[in-house]
Parts: sequence; C-alpha cells; structure tokens
Amino acid sequence: MSKLRLMICMAVLLLAGGQTQAVICGNIDNTDRVDISDLVYLVDYMFNDGSPLPYPPAADCDGDGQIDISDLVCWVDHWFLGAPSPTCPFWSVDNHTDIGGTCVPDSAAKTGVPHAAASDDGYLYLEVVGNDLHVHHFQAFYQCCLFYAVDWNQSGNHLVGFEADTGMPCDCICPFNLKSIVHDLEPGEYVVTLVGIYGNVIGIDTAVIGGDGPVLIGYEDSGCLESEPGDPPIINYHLSGDTLTMEHLDAYLNCVADIVVDFALVGDTLRFYEMNISSEAVYCLCYFEVVAAVEGILQGNYVAELYVQEYPDAAIYLFDRRSVSLGN
Repeated sequence: MSKLRLMICMAVLLLAGGQTQAVICGNIDNTDRVDISDLVYLVDYMFNDGSPLPYPPAADCDGDGQIDISDLVCWVDHWFLGAPSPTCPFWSVDNHTDIGGTCVPDSAAKTGVPHAAASDDGYLYLEVVGNDLHVHHFQAFYQCCLFYAVDWNQSGNHLVGFEADTGMPCDCICPFNLKSIVHDLEPGEYVVTLVGIYGNVIGIDTAVIGGDGPVLIGYEDSGCLESEPGDPPIINYHLSGDTLTMEHLDAYLNCVADIVVDFALVGDTLRFYEMNISSEAVYCLCYFEVVAAVEGILQGNYVAELYVQEYPDAAIYLFDRRSVSLGN
C-alpha cells in the first residue's frame, strides 16, 4: 500500500457515521447519494463494530464476492486516487418461488389488543429445507391487493431480495405473512438481506445450506383440528429407505400459529423442533397435526426428542423423549 493511500485510509478511520441500505454501487449507507459517508460507513463496519451492511454488493468494490480490506483500498483508490468507477458485480437469481397469500387475520379484532402500526416493517425469518432457502416476511403491512414478487440478487455468499408489488393499487392495507423460496442453492453459509417494497430493510440474517449429515426435506401442518385427539402425546416415527418421517398428531398451540420445524442429529439423538414463529395471538388454543421428513437417516436405535417453542422469543422446552428402533 502506498504512503498516500495509507494516509487517506488512516484519516478515514477517524471519522464516524452511517445509516442503512443501498441499491446503487457505492451507496453503502442507503442515503440518496454516493459520497464520503459511504466510505465512513464501511470503515465503521470493518473496524468499529458498526451496523451490518444491509446491501453487501454495494460495497463489493473489487467484485470478488467478499467484503474485506481490499474493498476499502479499492474505494480509497476510486475516491482519492482517480481509479475507475467500480461495477460491484452481482447476478440475478431466477430460480425462486414467491408466495404472497392473502391478508392474515387481525388479532386486534379478536383480542382487543392493538396490532402493530401500519408503518411497522414486520420481521424476517429464515429456514432451510434441503437445498432451498425459505425467506419469510411476517406481519408485512402492504396494500390489500398485493401481488407479491421478489427480485433476488447474489454476490458471492450474499443474497439480497428486493420485494415488489406488481398488482393494481387499492385503498386499504392489511398484514400479510409472505414467503419467497430460493431453490437449489450450493452448500455454504449465506448472508441474507430482505428489502421491503419502500426500500426499508426488513432484516439481515445468516443461513447454512447443506453440509454433512441428514437434512430436513419438508414439513407441513393441518391447521386447527375441529376435534380433539385421544390421549396425548401422539408422536410416531417411521423410516422408509433413508427418509425418516415424524408425525406429531396432537400439537397444542395458539389457534393462529405459524408452525415451522427444524431438525438436528446429535450423536444417536434425533432432535425435532416445533416452533410457532407468528407474532399474532388470539385467546384460543387448538390441536394441530404436524408432519416432518428428514433424509439421510440410517437404520438403528436412537433417542428421539421433540422440543417446542410456543411463540417467538419464548423458551424452547423438551416436550417428549423416547427410544426408537428404526428399520430393524
């Protein structure tokens, strides 16, 4: 590094500042322009534990898919030493499915508890099913006639989704639980950013695709059952080939629960996790049938555990533990 470049970098390290999100190469701090504050934001991120980069490709000056010191050097060269404008290369991800659905029930009408204000962004939740990444946007307040679409872009291990409404407008808003599934990702850890329709950052999180060992390949639930099942807990485990199916036929949760399932194999222990990730709450409970499938399980004797999380941020507790013999 030249002496001039080093002096400039050291000077920038003394500055502070920064905000969020960008769409244009170099607009790292999500203001309405590209200027020195973007370089300051990048320095804060790298050296001062500053805010995370909501749109990493905007900072990828050298185009290698990673955000590191070489990008800072590249931006210094561009800003102060006349280097050509960077291109921040990224590419579109076409293999995805966007699921908009309809307005979800308004809990305020059922409980008398006011729901989040219409200006609230909602929240991001990631889950991995096989090599597919399911990106949830819960409690998204958008116009009632929403036609949901997401434009996914990738740069290295960074995935950035830009939400859009492709429908005709109508004069009302309501909460949605939205989902976009990015299919057939290569194994690895990804940093995922979801940007709302109005340019606001819904959330930033990481997800790991693939790796050694069994993988969850799918799950579903019945919705609220009209009748109550028999003596709980009713939990079954079946192995067909190398695919393990777990059936929980009397999961007892809030009536408007959004149930997701996760899995881990720890030694000879099969651990399933049932989680209600909906922030909606009504004064009723009901039974659900929950079924999940895991691929890559060998025949043998195991301990099977089922953990439950009844609502976001609640403690996850052990609901059931039993010994199972699979395929013998």
